[in-house]
Amino acid sequence: PIVGVLGISLVVALSAGALLQALRRPSVSAGIAVGATLLLWVAGFWLPSIVWTQARSQAVSVSLIQGAIPQDEKWLPASRAPTLALYAELTRPELGRDLIIWPEAAIPDLYHRVEPYLARMETAARAENSTVLLGILRDDPDSTFQNTVVALDGVRSDYIKRHLVPFGEYFPVPDFVRRWMRLMSLPYTDAEPGRADQPPIRVGNELLGVTICYEDVFGAEQLAFARDASILVNVSNDAWFGDSIAAHQHLQIARLRAAEAGRYLLRATNTGISAVIDPRGEIVKQSPQFRAAVLRAEVTGMDGHTPYARYGDWPTLLLSLAIVAAVTIRQRPNSRQS
Repeated sequence: PIVGVLGISLVVALSAGALLQALRRPSVSAGIAVGATLLLWVAGFWLPSIVWTQARSQAVSVSLIQGAIPQDEKWLPASRAPTLALYAELTRPELGRDLIIWPEAAIPDLYHRVEPYLARMETAARAENSTVLLGILRDDPDSTFQNTVVALDGVRSDYIKRHLVPFGEYFPVPDFVRRWMRLMSLPYTDAEPGRADQPPIRVGNELLGVTICYEDVFGAEQLAFARDASILVNVSNDAWFGDSIAAHQHLQIARLRAAEAGRYLLRATNTGISAVIDPRGEIVKQSPQFRAAVLRAEVTGMDGHTPYARYGDWPTLLLSLAIVAAVTIRQRPNSRQS
């Protein structure tokens, strides 16, 4: 919450440098460096006691829906109807809760093709004063597509993924390679990114700062809306990576984003790990992997800003430049030595 993940990296690098200097060339200055490093680490145990953001008085009831559709079955035509039925079935008992979140591209079809289904879900949700937030792909007349999150709230507020994945959502290749990909029946169409200045999605009295999939890797990019958002939301699909370390690493990344912003983060995924993360980055609840599940929780929107939310990575970058400048000046030979 103070310096973000880059600042943590700088502390680790400086600590390693100080210890190495003390081992290779013991001196008073090396001792001072080690002492300063120890102070940093001692402060790290004390700093979590500081509360940077304040909880609002009214709680928000949330349900995270995890369909657990295997990736190799997700986009098969035969899976379309069962998938739509599954998400409707898992959602029905949750109607009446303030916010219900489905994963990234939860619906295996394009937006305009499932409009009647979305309308039915929206009508059912509004009748119970609920908002359903779901991931879906949307195309446009230019034959590109957008990875979106849509709020079924009567207005159809949305968020369009901004930071696209190379070779997954766009192909940074020359035109002749793209033509070859088309001839070989390989995916070749680029997704269209959303604008960088998209506002948070309003649900009741809360503003939701939404990211899709690995957008939450980039903490600095989230600052554009995290300063205004009261709750963070990440929808993802880690089914691509199977039973590997990736889903667990992605959950750790999400925990950093929650701690940096001092906000609850709600994480809905296709096959896990879905989770509710508190403003300190601690996991409140999480789902099992590869099983259909519903996570229910009560969270509160947060007001106020952490130091990182206010200043971003600038303090870390400026300190790094100052260190490089100091080392450069110190190592420059004086006129006599020259």
